[in-house]
Amino acid sequence: MFSLKLITSRCASQCQNGVCVTISRTQKSVPNKLILKDFRDHPISAISKKPRKPPFLKNVFLGNFDAEFLYYPEVGETERYQALQGILPSVEGFFSKEVDSNKINTDGSIPEDVISSLKNFGLFGSIIPLNYGGLAHTCTEYARICEEVATSPSIFLTLMVHQSLGANAIFRLGTEDQRVRYLPKLASGEWIASFCAAEHQAGMDYSTMKSFAELSDDGMYWTLDGVKTWVVNATKADVFIVCMPTEGSPECAKLNNKLTTFIVEKSSPGISITTESVGAAKGVTFCNVKFDKVKVPCKNVLGRVGHGFNVCNSITNTDAYLYGSLTVGFLRKLLNETIQHVISSHQYHQDLSSLNSVKKIVATIARKIYAVESMTYLTTSILDKYEDPDVDLESVATKVYAIKVMKEGVQECLDLLGSKGLLESFPYEQMLRDSRVQPLFNLSLDFSDVYIAAVGLQHAGEPFQELVTKLRNPLSYPFAAFKLFQETQRSLRRDPKLTLKLYQYVHPSLKDASTQLERTVLRFKLCVLVALTKDGMNIMDNHLNLKRLSELAVLSYAMTAVISRASRSYCCGTQNHDHEMLLAESFVKDTCEAIDYVIGEILESPTQNTDETSVKIADNIFKFKGYAAEHPVQRNIT
Repeated sequence: MFSLKLITSRCASQCQNGVCVTISRTQKSVPNKLILKDFRDHPISAISKKPRKPPFLKNVFLGNFDAEFLYYPEVGETERYQALQGILPSVEGFFSKEVDSNKINTDGSIPEDVISSLKNFGLFGSIIPLNYGGLAHTCTEYARICEEVATSPSIFLTLMVHQSLGANAIFRLGTEDQRVRYLPKLASGEWIASFCAAEHQAGMDYSTMKSFAELSDDGMYWTLDGVKTWVVNATKADVFIVCMPTEGSPECAKLNNKLTTFIVEKSSPGISITTESVGAAKGVTFCNVKFDKVKVPCKNVLGRVGHGFNVCNSITNTDAYLYGSLTVGFLRKLLNETIQHVISSHQYHQDLSSLNSVKKIVATIARKIYAVESMTYLTTSILDKYEDPDVDLESVATKVYAIKVMKEGVQECLDLLGSKGLLESFPYEQMLRDSRVQPLFNLSLDFSDVYIAAVGLQHAGEPFQELVTKLRNPLSYPFAAFKLFQETQRSLRRDPKLTLKLYQYVHPSLKDASTQLERTVLRFKLCVLVALTKDGMNIMDNHLNLKRLSELAVLSYAMTAVISRASRSYCCGTQNHDHEMLLAESFVKDTCEAIDYVIGEILESPTQNTDETSVKIADNIFKFKGYAAEHPVQRNIT
């Protein structure tokens, strides 16, 4: 069995802001001599960050584009890069040789010896600072390691929920006392963390939650009542991060939003757990956790009382980029196995790999994986490079696109595998179900789409307020209305006036691609103005346009990441840089077709884009509580 032990000697004077400057380590020998090389092998200097930058994707809603993001970042300092390269072979070897995903799915649990090895690896504390017992990996390093972990979705979910939604939430939002109390045990894997937010019917809609927490008369503790659903590995967890509406405190009385987040230990009296049967990621358990008058001391409030909405959004959104790691690791493995099948298969005296239709599918999957990779590591570089970055939209955009690519990519691979993809004797049928694990916590993609659009529009609201007021009153401001009409017509012709000159910031070979990106950014701004002008204060009720604006934001970010990465690869002469250029150019071309369609739907009237017709059809179906058209063999007169 793969085993290793990390023993680190630390000194408080050696740590600065949670990052150790000088570290020594002794390591226990292991039988197979596969030693994990982490950042404790030699002294590593503290990471320096640049001052906070204005948000990138939020500003794209305004038509502003920070060209610095077209310079794709290098992966950390040389020392950290070398340490990362030392880690990866050990992690990859462990998951390829010691982890049997099929057995995990059959048994319905992750073997204890695998869990022990993960603890010895330090993977339960990858992003926790060294002075709390973790490995202090950067977001980029953590995402790269998670790619290897993603080959087993059950293990990926276990570690992601434990670290990103549990331990990292306590580190980023908790008090020093909470960090000292919980992080060392969580980093070592002695304790497991889970996240409780969703409820039956309400999902993640905090305004309709039935659970509640009430402050005691003496103000010393909170009493929690209610049931939380879709809780990952609650049976194994020792600590829950719980989001509940709260009553009874002076802070909540002053706020419309009365949600509060708590750190709850499972040993607290009044907690009971039931499990749900789920077809995907069978190595983890999805549970219902009932809180029956559970008393939680006030010192266990995470963040501020009544500010749980912001806390929960921060917890779920900041590390959402990890869905990119899951998609890349999972889909790359499936694609590689599919390629082996295609190469060895023949139809009608032809190699399957020689058919252009097959090549088209393979190229499409590769382009999408390349885009998700590019978005993921552009996002992590922002988190690593700048102080307190405003990166929620970029992270959620990466998640939204990654989930979409996972669904499409798995289906396209299964199409190439044919009937082999449905046989239980092969792993592909289970991989299809595992690909559905991403929308966790009963959280639909629609919610994420609305979030991206809502946050972007909120950011654009104040700068555009005066202009939108004029546009909504064309009789009083005819010049502004006429100018908007002209810009709309030019946008529909895909011919906005180019002012950003983005081609100056990339390799000349990507001039056409960067010009397409610039057209998208400028037309996106126009779409925001048109949407605000049409709907005004009611824009949040027009979910169709919110989804369209979200899609434009996601695709704009994807194009930025792809062009930026390909330009860097070509300029630096990385291996297969010509191949990357082909991926980037074709990705931009395909993406622009989708963008043109979405922009057309926003700029056209509801009657032209079938929105009103679709609403009427759905209203009829809901009225009749099902498919409403008569069967084609039904006669009106018998």
